[in-house]
Amino acid sequence: MSSPSPFTVSKLYRYPVKSMGAEEIQQAQICPIGLVGDRRYAVQEVATGIICSAKIPKKYGILLEFTARYLVEPSDSSDLPPVEIQFPDGRRISSEDPGLNAALSATLGIEVQLITQAPQGSEVDMLWRITEGHAATQWTNDRKIGEEDGQDKVRFKLAGAVPEGADYATFVDLSPIHFVTTSMLRHLQDAAPGVNFDAMRFRPNLVLDGPDAGPVEQTWQNAKIGFGDVTLNVDYPTVRCGMPSLPQKRLGLQLSRQTIQAVARHNTLQVDALGPGDWACVGACASVVRNGTLTVGAQMGITMPAEVSGR
Repeated sequence: MSSPSPFTVSKLYRYPVKSMGAEEIQQAQICPIGLVGDRRYAVQEVATGIICSAKIPKKYGILLEFTARYLVEPSDSSDLPPVEIQFPDGRRISSEDPGLNAALSATLGIEVQLITQAPQGSEVDMLWRITEGHAATQWTNDRKIGEEDGQDKVRFKLAGAVPEGADYATFVDLSPIHFVTTSMLRHLQDAAPGVNFDAMRFRPNLVLDGPDAGPVEQTWQNAKIGFGDVTLNVDYPTVRCGMPSLPQKRLGLQLSRQTIQAVARHNTLQVDALGPGDWACVGACASVVRNGTLTVGAQMGITMPAEVSGR
């Protein structure tokens, strides 16, 4: 039986276009691939087919200064309404506008297109900054394709932990849902005063508000967490690259290399799902056990693994 917890959903975020800014919403439909409408669009480099991600900051970091919102609320996982994209200069262009790709290409300085279906085996690149507590691992070494600015350049397949077989695409990096607790953020803030740990640096779908300070979500691995008719499985801690350090000027967030450095110093873990190595972690990845409607203010219930197994 699920036990009540002091945690509630304080924020819900949906990211219609991969690497662009979020929509803050009050309610979300949850399906096997996560929040309905989350990361269903992406910007693709035409010449290479690579999915553009701010994890390559010099080339694609400007995507963080865009925002996107649905013009019509998506009703289910197969429904994909058009989006309106706001450019860094304030222009707003619909995904139905035939001039959108040219405008995106001009802003990024490379030919790109907005897509809604990931080609088979879609890949994305990221830079892996080697710093204290944030070294290369077997997983990154196996996927290394070069170096850039003194960092390893790693290429990996998208949506590796999302259920297969759907006739629609998602452009999440790994798992259907990512969440972070305010307890974790306070833990980091206490450990590194003066460093910025704004939740939006970590681009979560859910912010769970709870008491005290501590990396509590790391104690929930393999637990079931419920919010009314929605049930999620907490799969493993969310591993961090350098992206949380990047500026998001539209949110008042400046470049902060100290953010990932502090995470690496104060919250480095072994993550079995990714193999041997130390990983800087904030938040947790979750998969969907039961679909339903998730609403801001919903109280969380939790069933720990021993309760699930009956031990």
